[in-house]
Amino acid sequence: MLLNSAAFVRARFGDEAHRELLRVQPELAPYFRGSLPEGARVPLAAVVRYQKAAHTRLAPEDDGFHRDLGRFAAVHDSQGNLAHMVSDRDTLVKMLRTLWRTFFDSGSLEVVEAGERSFAARAIDFEGDPVLCERIAGVAEAHFRTTDVEHTACVFRDAPACEWRVKW
Repeated sequence: MLLNSAAFVRARFGDEAHRELLRVQPELAPYFRGSLPEGARVPLAAVVRYQKAAHTRLAPEDDGFHRDLGRFAAVHDSQGNLAHMVSDRDTLVKMLRTLWRTFFDSGSLEVVEAGERSFAARAIDFEGDPVLCERIAGVAEAHFRTTDVEHTACVFRDAPACEWRVKW
């Protein structure tokens, strides 16, 4: 997630913007040096710090920044190792729990409602951040090729779980 956040920043704002973010957050630099052991996971807090700093410093007036980043990340991920899981909508809905575990160490995702052209998913015990909730909505928009993704509940707005409804 951190690498495709940086790829988004580079694509939209240029390499210098990414370097500036690392200058103001030097603790994140090691994640970009290729010095992590095979299979190491970047802490979610590092992803959130980078994403928030990018928004604040590069596009503070852009209310859709985190969704845009999510859409970009979805396209970036679907061209690589995840392509077989996201090749069609039915497979994607079936694979949502597995995809969740690929990206998040906290919480679990369950499909709570599924229709022919829609579904609702709920993240339980998610220790994320509101910017990640918006990023997830953007990922869903890209993968399901829709703009009809609603973040209907959020633990950061005092709900018991985060929930998204997707229609296409």
